[in-house]
Amino acid sequence: MRAGVPFFAGTDGGVPGVFPGAGLHRELALYAELGLTPLEVLRATTSRPAAFLEPGGATGRILPGQRADLLLVQGDPTADIHALDRIALVCVSGEDSTRCLARE
Repeated sequence: MRAGVPFFAGTDGGVPGVFPGAGLHRELALYAELGLTPLEVLRATTSRPAAFLEPGGATGRILPGQRADLLLVQGDPTADIHALDRIALVCVSGEDSTRCLARE
């Protein structure tokens, strides 16, 4: 990152021993332990890969008209990356509707 090389966090789907969800949250916490700020970690797993994969800007932002899957958490993940472990609501946006699931 210091050299200006794009850094993206994410899953390696289909790799044995890699579990989506909790495994990714652990990976993000490790990046913070290595010295990235929580905001850098969040950008590396949201807006930066979205801008790389979709340069037209159709994803990676919370704006009207854009598709958005949202993870709402208790706490401020820009200050404490472990807030990602305290999931309050997950919203998945499809072509015609948005479905939200509250976590008990």
